Amino acid sequence: MSQQQYLRSFVLPAILCLFCYSVTAQTFQQYFDKGIENFKNKNYTDALKNFTAAININTNEPMAWYNRAQVYYNNQQIENAITDYTKTIELKPNYADAYFQLGLCYNKLGQNDAAIKNYTLCLNLDPEGPEINYNLGIAYMDKGLLDDAMKYYSKAIALRDNYAKAYVNRSKVYFLKKEYPASLNDVSKALSLDKNYYEAWANRAVVYNNMGMPDSALSDLDHAIQLNPNEPKAYFDKAIAFNKKRENALSFASLEKALSLKPDYTNAYILRAAIYFDEKNYPAAKKNVEAALQIDATNKFAKDLLQRINSQPAL
Repeated sequence: MSQQQYLRSFVLPAILCLFCYSVTAQTFQQYFDKGIENFKNKNYTDALKNFTAAININTNEPMAWYNRAQVYYNNQQIENAITDYTKTIELKPNYADAYFQLGLCYNKLGQNDAAIKNYTLCLNLDPEGPEINYNLGIAYMDKGLLDDAMKYYSKAIALRDNYAKAYVNRSKVYFLKKEYPASLNDVSKALSLDKNYYEAWANRAVVYNNMGMPDSALSDLDHAIQLNPNEPKAYFDKAIAFNKKRENALSFASLEKALSLKPDYTNAYILRAAIYFDEKNYPAAKKNVEAALQIDATNKFAKDLLQRINSQPAL
């Protein structure tokens, strides 16, 4: 065999093979890096294309699957995200973040048992993660398991003592257990950490209302409304506070504002009906409770109130 034939038969194909491998490896990284850049810029359409291209080149790279799952998650394509997070775990079984994200997915779907399972698997891999404990608290709270929720919110706070969201959520648990002083203490702690926390101002107002402190509730609701003037529930809660003070004209004005922001606000109609009922203005009460039932025909409180209105001699 001549030298030229040798080069054609062995050396050149080997060089070409190495060149092809090099281009393939580089192309995977290029697609992957572009996907990361797209994701950071919230360009999810191109991020999806680039991560998919990277996966098509190398199906065994877990981070390509994980990052495509992140794109699906941010696009609210939860089922697709679950598929890709699951594939990530198949390739990298000890990747705590993938279990955590699966927990978030199942929580969004209302599948609390599956969320708890994946959060727990994540916690086994990262027992000192405050976010994992916090989200376990959410999942247990969604199931109505308040003691378990309390346990994990408390653990999150122990791991991060400036965790404002955990204080707010633990405050909710105390509130549901009717432990109002403890609820007030936690939500106040959250506000000491973040003065611009809308939910904390709004939630503390609810606690104050339930503790018979409407003036304090109104003050907190004014702070909340400054932060978010378009949230109808803040005006609804102001109506409750004004009603407790027997200032029904102001209560009606607050309910009118709530309904202007949310015309299908069933509870606003019901509260307005209840106030009219207490004032013995039964026609106005009936009009409002019927409006509530047009929105939610199965609302038990509205149906019971309508029955009480209809039983009045004036009608």
